[in-house]
Amino acid sequence: MTLVGICTAILTQEDKIVLSRLLPLDAFGYYTLAATLAAGLMLIVGPIVNLAFPRTNHTLTVVTGGIEEGGFADDLFDAVSVFHVIEHVHDPAALLRKCARVLRPGGLLVITTPNLHSLGHRWFRENWRGLEPPRHLHIFSSLALMELVTRAGLVARNPRTTARMTRGIWWHSQEIKHQNRGNVRSPGSSDYAAGFFFTAVEDIGRFFSPFIAEETVLMASKPCATQPAAAR
Repeated sequence: MTLVGICTAILTQEDKIVLSRLLPLDAFGYYTLAATLAAGLMLIVGPIVNLAFPRTNHTLTVVTGGIEEGGFADDLFDAVSVFHVIEHVHDPAALLRKCARVLRPGGLLVITTPNLHSLGHRWFRENWRGLEPPRHLHIFSSLALMELVTRAGLVARNPRTTARMTRGIWWHSQEIKHQNRGNVRSPGSSDYAAGFFFTAVEDIGRFFSPFIAEETVLMASKPCATQPAAAR
């Protein structure tokens, strides 16, 4: 989460300030030098270790590309990812049915897409970056996407929203708003700071309203053939 990253950066700097006050100048210099060398050593040693001891206990077959032109057999994949794709296709329902067809029973579909009911859309309205016409043909709320997934014969699991794109969406939405008002200036430093604040608001707000942030993340599974209909 962005809020965690901000807090980590603040605490890291605070650590340096506290140590600089507690340690003599020469001791603090040695500490800083050791920390820098350790970080540099990790950059060198890490790739060498990964090369010498490759991870062979998780062998995956990954296929990239569109599901339409693949000619894939039924019940083929353990997982299918649709990351920021569904908003671009003319028939989202047909896409989800194709995903359901190629998934094995118990397989997992993961979808990410802009959230129509996000705080950013409510704030910026027609200037919201997530609308992005004409590239985005369909924009879903989290609940509408769950309904569409269910109609495709899948079982929605763990729907939520994330604020990982909020800062960029805020910045570009501000830029669109300025352009629509005939203002040629680009967003300034205050807009940049406001983007951080808006991201923190969404990150915290998700604990109280899980569908408030800019990006919907939805996982759905294909029911097993032996799974009773009532359990679906």
